[in-house]
Amino acid sequence: MKKNWVSCISLILVVGAAAIAQEGDPAKKSESKPGDDETAVRAVVDQYFRGVVNADRELLEKAWDVDSAHMKHIKSLTGSQRVDVVPIPLAIDWWTRVKAKTSAGEVLYLDIVDGQMAFVKYKFDYNNLHYIDYLTLYKIGDSWKLVNKTFVRHAEPKKAAATDEAEEKEKDKTD
Repeated sequence: MKKNWVSCISLILVVGAAAIAQEGDPAKKSESKPGDDETAVRAVVDQYFRGVVNADRELLEKAWDVDSAHMKHIKSLTGSQRVDVVPIPLAIDWWTRVKAKTSAGEVLYLDIVDGQMAFVKYKFDYNNLHYIDYLTLYKIGDSWKLVNKTFVRHAEPKKAAATDEAEEKEKDKTD
């Protein structure tokens, strides 16, 4: 009889350990799956994009950690350059002044680190201006929030391609 109890307890322990192994650490049950994090990060980036394009303060404030986030870019002043740091509430004021006439956005790169931080390279075309944004997001509680934006304005791809093509034709003429 004693042997049966020992066997029964051993079986319960083995089955319980197998169930825990399949489900993962019970303390981590609230963590989302990597695919869920990617979907959530993309949704926040989309909120940011739609917020700027539509001059929608509510969407922008949902996407950003308004209390701590900043935007950084290079500002040229009288022949010199410096990094300009703009608190996101001020940036949101700028972005909500005018809706975009033309726009396009595309995630070029996305990396999520330990389900806590994400880094996104984002191509953002806005009213015939072309930007590359580097966005940093943190998972705060159960929500992803943008906490930093660093960007540069870059040449329009079509114009750059047309210039390369014209230079190629000119080179062919001289050869």
